Amino acid sequence: LGRFREGIFVVQAVSSLYVTLAFWRASSLILPTFNLRPLILLWRDSAGFATTAVLAAVRDWGTPFTIAKLFGLDVAGFWAFTMRISQQALLALEGYARAGMPVAGQLAGSPGALRPFATRMMRESAAITLPLAGLVCALLPIAGILFPQWTGGIPTAQYYVAAASIVGVVHMAAWLAAVARRGAPATIGEHAAWLVAAAAGLLILFAIGSDDVMLAIIAGGAAGSRSS
Repeated sequence: LGRFREGIFVVQAVSSLYVTLAFWRASSLILPTFNLRPLILLWRDSAGFATTAVLAAVRDWGTPFTIAKLFGLDVAGFWAFTMRISQQALLALEGYARAGMPVAGQLAGSPGALRPFATRMMRESAAITLPLAGLVCALLPIAGILFPQWTGGIPTAQYYVAAASIVGVVHMAAWLAAVARRGAPATIGEHAAWLVAAAAGLLILFAIGSDDVMLAIIAGGAAGSRSS
C-alpha cells in the first residue's frame, strides 16, 4: 500500500498479538488475572538473569546509536554490516553454548570434570568456527563486488570476524564454566565488562579522531571473556 515505514511495525505488532493469542488458546491456560503477586515472586527468582537481558539489550541496541552519534551513520552502517556477517561466521559457537550449558550445570560441583569439559568444547568449536571464519574472510570481497556500497566495510569486517572468532571460542568455553559455577552474577559481570570496555574504547577513538570502531568492539568482547 506504499506505507512500508509504518506498516512494518503494524505487521510486527499484529503478528505478535496473533501468535500470543494462538499459543494461549492452544495451551488451555487460565484467564489473565490482575493478581501480580506470583509475578513478584517470579521476578525475585529471575532478577539476575533479567538484569542480564537488560544489559544485553543495552549492548545490542545502544551500541549502534552511540556509534551513529559519535561517528555518523556511515560508520554505524559498516558496524551493522560487520555484525551481521560475524553472526553467520560465529553461529556454531551459539550452538555449542546452548548444548553445553546443561552438561556444564551438572558438572558445576566438580571443577576437576568441568575444566576438561570446557576445554573440549573450546577445541571442538574451534575446529568448526575458525575454518568457517577464514572462509568468510576470503569470500567477503565478493560481497563488495555484488554490493559496491559496502566496499568500505569489507576490511573492517574481515579483521573483526577473524578476531571475534578467536576471542569467541575462548569466551564460549569460559562462559560455560563461569555460569555453571556462579550463575547470574557471571552473566551480569560479562555484559557489564563488555559495556564499560566498549564505551571507553569508543570515547577514546572519538577523542583521537579515529573511526575504527571495531577496535572498541573487540576490546569489549575481550573484556567480557576476561570477566567470564
